[in-house]
Amino acid sequence: MLHLMVMTQTHSHERLEKGKTLKAALSTLFVLVFIALCAYYIVSHRDEFSFLRTVSIPYLMVAAGFVLVSYFLTGYQLGLFFAKFGLHIGLLERLTLTMGMLLGNLVFPLRGGTAGLAVYLKTVHRLEFESFALIYGGTALLVGLIN
Repeated sequence: MLHLMVMTQTHSHERLEKGKTLKAALSTLFVLVFIALCAYYIVSHRDEFSFLRTVSIPYLMVAAGFVLVSYFLTGYQLGLFFAKFGLHIGLLERLTLTMGMLLGNLVFPLRGGTAGLAVYLKTVHRLEFESFALIYGGTALLVGLIN
């Protein structure tokens, strides 16, 4: 009987690992398909992107630096808000969440990246939607006061 229970637990653990592997593979496939579609769009609309040849590389590097700094600052700000709700997330995860949210806001309508962030925080970290709404409102208030 004990042997049967151990075998059942082993099989369920193997199924769980296979599910995680499949999920990781599908996530990677989604990113690769998205990159391929972007590359196809750029190649098929080559004339519209011809202005990129005239962009100064040093200026582009400075602009990229400012964008990266803004990711760090946004991630730090999220960390401060999360801490008020007892949620402590590491810097790398906050940066990943920030980049994913901003990309989602560009790609999906009606700030879809923000909605994705709310769902992620609810499912992974058990942060209630009401708490997320307060964080989002606080962020909007700060942006409004600064601008």
